Amino acid sequence: MKGAASCHGCHERWDVATAVQHDERLIELALARPKNTWSYIPKSTIAVLAASLAFDSTKNHGYRDGNKHTALVAVAVFLRLNGFRLVAPEAEAVSAMAYLATDAWDEGRFGEWIGSRVELVTKVP
Repeated sequence: MKGAASCHGCHERWDVATAVQHDERLIELALARPKNTWSYIPKSTIAVLAASLAFDSTKNHGYRDGNKHTALVAVAVFLRLNGFRLVAPEAEAVSAMAYLATDAWDEGRFGEWIGSRVELVTKVP
């Protein structure tokens, strides 16, 4: 990984540019979660897949700080890469992430929220 220096004898890495400690294994697991969900539940909606990414990104604690923010950005990017976009006011999206992180919402409820806030991106000819 560019900008990262390996610590000898430990599994953690430090991003030299931002001094944010992170665990690549936990981040990679979270990023693989939508594909794993699709493998076991092929009829999963895009909202269910995005929720699985958010859940693992938030709960795995791949970063020392900023897991909720990172998860929200990951969801937005995931949706865009798959032809969708999240349409929600920033304050509502931040609250939804907090609900997920504090277990006020489970992964299924978060997926329902995404499903009610996602729209197909139409391409302009």
